[in-house]
Amino acid sequence: MKTNTKKFLTALFLAAIIVLFSASVSAEHYWNNDIKFYAAYGTVEINGDGNGWDDAPAIEMKLNGDPMYAKDFMVYQGGWDDDRADSDYSGTYKVKWDENYLYFLEDRNDDVVNLSGDAMEPYLTDGTLVFTQVDSADGKMNPDGISVHAFYAVGNGNGAIGGDLRARVCNMEEGSRETVEIPGGKVASTLKSGGFIIEVAIPWSFYSSLVPNFKGPSAGDILGWSYVVHDNDDDSPGFVKQFCYAIDGQGDVPGGYDFGGWGVLELMAPPPPPAVVEEPAAVAADAPAAAEAAPVRTGDGTAVWVALLSMVLATGAIAAKKAKKYI
Repeated sequence: MKTNTKKFLTALFLAAIIVLFSASVSAEHYWNNDIKFYAAYGTVEINGDGNGWDDAPAIEMKLNGDPMYAKDFMVYQGGWDDDRADSDYSGTYKVKWDENYLYFLEDRNDDVVNLSGDAMEPYLTDGTLVFTQVDSADGKMNPDGISVHAFYAVGNGNGAIGGDLRARVCNMEEGSRETVEIPGGKVASTLKSGGFIIEVAIPWSFYSSLVPNFKGPSAGDILGWSYVVHDNDDDSPGFVKQFCYAIDGQGDVPGGYDFGGWGVLELMAPPPPPAVVEEPAAVAADAPAAAEAAPVRTGDGTAVWVALLSMVLATGAIAAKKAKKYI
């Protein structure tokens, strides 16, 4: 009986070790801390002008010479698989956050801006997918592996500038995907010389509605994060040129990049408040002035000799008085 109990406990212990080991491997598999970026703290007005982002670290993306590609953290597909011209695309991305929203900025240089299509299928036009996950698929907060892919397009869905926004919600546990509107989501885009600027805001309440254990952001939080960029220079169907940015182990993840293999995004702390400099207390205009000490006139020889003579006479008088006392 004791032998069977011991064997059972040993087997149970080994099983627990295997589970823990598998969980740690899985977490490392889906999120790669070597691909780390930062979101600055601050609120942004979403109007497409690109202002209010100076304090956010920039993420520079280019078709040739990107260090992420050299590290196998970028996958080119479609027309960019082999043929990549620097004049065709380059982009700067920035991320910010506050207690209410997660913000994205894309400042894209693009030789042909395509305003057709909408965010339901951003891969058919000039659009981008921003992947975020508030906790890893094997984390306690997010056991179903819920992730949010913000779909945005530069066009407003009616062939004009303005931007369009949706979200693909993925459930890794179920293997499901659903494209939905984002309650409270904001998007705005404007044209610039040789490209466009687009700004997006996603409310944290949207993430909370999908992952009930998520109670909101805090400085220092780490999110799963990645980009997939699409460029279409005409109105032909199907995605034409695409790259998946900050991908790690894409081919080994169930469902491809939809379900993992991303980098991470850290929410930076708010800047410290400016130091308070106390002003000196004001002196009342009618306050009596302090008596000024008589100036020392070191250059006046007469004054010095008079002072010395007075000291000698005083010393002599005291000595004479003492001598008289003992006569």
